[in-house]
Amino acid sequence: MTRPFGILLVEDSESDILLVNKAIEKLGMDCQLHVVRDGEDFVEFFRNGNGENGSKKNNIDLILLDLNMLRMNGFEVLEHRNSDPDLKDIPVVILTSSLNDKDIEKAYELGANGYLAKPIEIDVFMETVAKAAVYWHNLFKRA
Repeated sequence: MTRPFGILLVEDSESDILLVNKAIEKLGMDCQLHVVRDGEDFVEFFRNGNGENGSKKNNIDLILLDLNMLRMNGFEVLEHRNSDPDLKDIPVVILTSSLNDKDIEKAYELGANGYLAKPIEIDVFMETVAKAAVYWHNLFKRA
């Protein structure tokens, strides 16, 4: 039996967490959503790996990452992920309200695999999250 597709959401907004969770549930995919509230919690989540074969990845296949968080922002999370050989291959999709060109450029320079601006409309937001999850899930299944 294969394990669920693991998604880690790094997000400090309770309403955005609920929307992402609802979008994932609506897909009906075999996914397991984990949530941490900021970059420091991200580091702690991966500190003691309990994934397959003792991997630090904790069965995470995709990271959805907000940029604007109080403790350790999204750019710092990307830097941490890049510095850890066990984590650097996990795809990261930025899910943020920032449309700043410098933020977008910096995110890609730091290895982000995608950049999605959070739309204001709830239905559009949920559809955006769902499309990203389906894309990476299908890519993961082919690997």
